[in-house]
This record gives sequence, C-alpha cells and structure tokens, in this order.
Amino acid sequence: VATESRSVRLGSLVEARHTGELRRKLKSQSDGVLMQLLRHDATGASLLIATTHIFWDPNFPHVKASQAELVCLAVRQLLSEQQQPTSVVLSGDWNSVPRLQPEFIPSMCADAELAQLPAAWRRSAVYELLSSGRLPPSHPEHPESFGKAAVGEHATAVASPPYTSEVMACLLYTS
Repeated sequence: VATESRSVRLGSLVEARHTGELRRKLKSQSDGVLMQLLRHDATGASLLIATTHIFWDPNFPHVKASQAELVCLAVRQLLSEQQQPTSVVLSGDWNSVPRLQPEFIPSMCADAELAQLPAAWRRSAVYELLSSGRLPPSHPEHPESFGKAAVGEHATAVASPPYTSEVMACLLYTS
C-alpha cells in the first residue's frame, strides 16, 4: 500500500555551506527526487523508493556531487519521519560514471596524474558518496576542492567537512 508520495526540487534543499556560483547553479537547476513510501499490508514492513535525475554536464562534477548529497538529504528527511525501520531503493539517472574523469577537472590536465591519486579519488564523486557514504573534501570533485589545487595539494588544501550520506547504495551502471 502506498502511504506517502513526495517530490522535492533539489534546489530547495541548498544549505548555507553551498555558496557563490555553486549555490546559484544548484538553485537554478530543476532536478529533483521523487519518493514513494510503501507499507506491506501483511507484515507492516516499509519500503521507500526514490528516483532522481541530476545535472548532465561532465564539466560540472562538483554540481553532480552536491546534487547526489541533496538527494540523500531528501531521503534522510523522509526516513527521519518514519516510526519504524524502512528499507530504501534509490535509483536514478546520475549522469556520472564510476571513475574519475580527469579531463573535466580544471586542476588535472593529464590522465597520467590519475595514477598519483589515492584509490578512493579514482572513483567519481557521485560514485564515492553513494557507494561508501562519504566524500572527503580533499576529493578532486568535491565542491570545496574542485578546480582549486593540483593533485599533490589536495590532501591539505581543504578543511571543510566531508559530504556524508546515511543512504548508501549498491550501484549498477548501464550504458
């Protein structure tokens, strides 16, 4: 039985830490998340199904990372209102690939630099956040790091908190 439906525009969830051009970009996008809460009649078990579509342009991986975090925030907000544990199916068109794409990061000019990155940074920001539940601010696609430092400087250049998500996903990428 469907018990609640919710549609959230991601721009409405933008927080104070989203500043400047990133804030403007996030607020201007019409991307959102659709959520449907279901409850099994016989057992009372709950299931939340959420789907999204995030920004498409590969030149803006930091925007995609922010939107992925906002999707997780919307899901967490709905889950926090539930009186019982609720399973989640999170799906969508994430417009990202599992691996980092250095050609779209201003501070990284060659694929050769990719080999110098820690293993966790070789994954795209969206993939890292959704698969591990965390995106360190030192990741090259994290909004606080994006385009600001050379690879070797990432580890110490950023002091902001990581993006985190209590909503973790098993990701399947298809073309």
